[in-house]
Amino acid sequence: TFSPPFTSPKNYMLSGIPCDGAVHTLTTSFSANNNCNLTQNYNAPAALCPIAIIQGGGDVCTGDTIDLTIELSGQPPYDFTYAINGNPQPPVTGYAGPSPYILHATQAGVYTMVNISNGLCPGTVSGQATVNLLPLPQVELGPDHHICEGETTVLDAGSGFKTYQWNTGANTQVINVNTQGLYKVTVTSFDGCKNSDSLNVFVHQRPQPLLIKH
Repeated sequence: TFSPPFTSPKNYMLSGIPCDGAVHTLTTSFSANNNCNLTQNYNAPAALCPIAIIQGGGDVCTGDTIDLTIELSGQPPYDFTYAINGNPQPPVTGYAGPSPYILHATQAGVYTMVNISNGLCPGTVSGQATVNLLPLPQVELGPDHHICEGETTVLDAGSGFKTYQWNTGANTQVINVNTQGLYKVTVTSFDGCKNSDSLNVFVHQRPQPLLIKH
């Protein structure tokens, strides 16, 4: 609220004054007397119109999620839209939760804000976040194995991985097994991504010798 340098019975409104929390200088003049003016510095109140800033990003393994943040300020609730590589996604409406809003990203691309508004006015948007998807390692144990009792079969997870972890506790590329059951291996690539495969090993009894009658 600002008062003119004289007593006036009239009410008036000054529009277009920034509402951004910063310090501004306001100069007014009055047509009744060109020499009658007022200059005053003031600290603007915090904006009620919303502001959204998206940030974060990085590398993530295919199938996993990475959290991006959308910093929100202004008067909630908010309606806003973000885009991936320039393609707008379904809008978020009526959001009145805490800031930042957490966006669980699963798709590669550049994430940007398209717009934001609340019940008072449209707002401003800025920032971007880039998400890169890393491929999963491809591990293939092959079909199930069938062996006779007393025999041993070899399970090979293939080469080129940083680590190996079998459900037997082994951590080698190759294991030898002679027991029936489900065998599973989890491999880790040099990018840190994991993938798994499994197979069954079946152990069959040998036939018993038969008497030959003649």
